Amino acid sequence: HELDAGFDFYASQTMEAPDGRRIMMAWFGISEIEYPTTKYHYSGCLTIPRELIVEDKKLLQRPIVELEELRKKEKKADILIDSMTELDTTENVTQELDFEVNLGSADSFVLDLRANQDNSQHTRLIIDRKNQYCILSRKESGISFAEKYGTERKRKFKFGQKLRVHIFVDVSSVEIFIGKGEVVFSARIFPNDNQTKIFAQSIGGKSQLTGKVWNL
Repeated sequence: HELDAGFDFYASQTMEAPDGRRIMMAWFGISEIEYPTTKYHYSGCLTIPRELIVEDKKLLQRPIVELEELRKKEKKADILIDSMTELDTTENVTQELDFEVNLGSADSFVLDLRANQDNSQHTRLIIDRKNQYCILSRKESGISFAEKYGTERKRKFKFGQKLRVHIFVDVSSVEIFIGKGEVVFSARIFPNDNQTKIFAQSIGGKSQLTGKVWNL
C-alpha cells in the first residue's frame, strides 16, 4: 500500500496515542534530493501528524484533530466555478483549506495553490472526474528542483460527484487529503514571495466549491 502519492514522504513512524489512536508522521524530504534550502544548512522537516484509520478494509489518513487548535481567522466559501476564479481567502501564506467540491457537470476541477497574480506560477491539484484521477503538479510551483524525478504525481481511485479536499499549506509545503483520506499528496514547494493567491477552475462544465479557510 502506498501511504503517500506525493513527492517527499519518507521514513514514516507511528505511535499510539493515550486514547488508542494510531498517529503517523514522516520525514518531509528524500535523502537523494538537494532542496533549495540545503545551501542554508536546513535539513528538511516533518509532515503534520496523521491519524491512521482502517475503514471498509481501506487504510485512511486524516489530520489529527488537535491541529484545529491552530486555526485563527476563518473565511467561508460558497462559489460557483466556471472559468478561472480567484478565491477570496485569508491573507496568510500558512493556511488550512477544507472544501467540498461538487463537480456538477464538470469533467475536471483545478485548484492552484501558492499562485502569483497572473497564475503563471502555482502548485496545481487536478481532480479528473472523467478518468477518475487526482493529479498534483509542481512543474510551475516556483524554484525548480529535483526535476529528474518528475514534476507530477497522480493516483487513480473511484469517486463520485462530490469530493472532500482538505489541504494544509505552509511556507514550503502542501499536504493534501482527498475524500475520506484514501489519497494523500505531500510535496515540498519553494514559491516566490509574491505567490500568495489561490485560483480555481472548472473544465467541461460548472462545479461548486463550498467550505472554509483558516489562517494558521
